[in-house]
Amino acid sequence: LLTRNIIFRAEENVYNPDIGGHLIFLHTPNVVQTLMGVEFNNFGQQGNLGRYPIHFHMSNSVAGSIVKKNLIINSNQRCIVIHNSNDVLISENVAYE
Repeated sequence: LLTRNIIFRAEENVYNPDIGGHLIFLHTPNVVQTLMGVEFNNFGQQGNLGRYPIHFHMSNSVAGSIVKKNLIINSNQRCIVIHNSNDVLISENVAYE
């Protein structure tokens, strides 16, 4: 349950350990996105609005898109954020620490 073959690991910021990587699907209406079976480690940027580990931003309808069976660990800000985007299936993801 807590291991993945594909791993995105952000390097630790020595000046601010609350700043990690972030993944954003930005303005992608009518584009099917599939994110499945990936580990995100040290993602999210605490104090920076819109910098979340997984973020759909103003994409309107992305019917058929799937965010499933991902692992988010050591998140610095939230986990999965859907902002002004519709028709995304979020299922069986795990987030901790």
